[in-house]
Amino acid sequence: LKGVHWSTVEYESEDELPTVWESVHKDVARSICLDKHEIQDLFQFNDPSVPVETLTHKPSVKKETTIQLLDAKRSFNVSVGLSRMNRSDKELFRAIVEMDETALNPESIEKLIPFMPTNQELSLLRNFKGDVSRLNRPEKFFLQFIGLNDVGDRLNLWLFYTSFKDLVSNVSTKIDLVCKTLHRIKNSQSLKNILATILSIGNFINYGTNRGKAFGFKLSSIDVVCIYRYYY
Repeated sequence: LKGVHWSTVEYESEDELPTVWESVHKDVARSICLDKHEIQDLFQFNDPSVPVETLTHKPSVKKETTIQLLDAKRSFNVSVGLSRMNRSDKELFRAIVEMDETALNPESIEKLIPFMPTNQELSLLRNFKGDVSRLNRPEKFFLQFIGLNDVGDRLNLWLFYTSFKDLVSNVSTKIDLVCKTLHRIKNSQSLKNILATILSIGNFINYGTNRGKAFGFKLSSIDVVCIYRYYY
């Protein structure tokens, strides 16, 4: 229903001067009978299909507060991270402890690492003497690892293990590329011609000095040769 934006009058004590509202409540209010369906039809703002019974006041049930031991930001990040894994906390714990690669692939393991409990957080949980059922989800998830240490390091090692073949394959490909490149450089006749030309010019320019009659030059000297032509 549409809200009534009015200014209310508070109940005054017997010591205060009476207002008309005392008389209203005493003589009239109890005799008023409202047709709730008619009021709903006249002032309906929300979905008309909502029954009147759902609009009547229901006593609020006090929700039991949960206990948060972790830093607020840390707790939020862990909670969001776990919710994105699409697995229950027990399933995640089992997969981690058993190193179940069918349940967690390398990408999932990498995503989980930031949300693993630190030794300090595990120590905090070990010292907790309260009702564990009232802990927040991140704390309950960490509580499963209470018998372990260095959980994050374990996952890092597991990630390395599961990714090892791909890492070797990637490195092998790069090494093979370097070897092929070196072979082509070593056997390139064009490169040999260029180096021979530079060597001849350099020896000619350095004739009569201790830098003349050079057998060759280091590749780092190519920059010097380029700069030499610029200045002269």
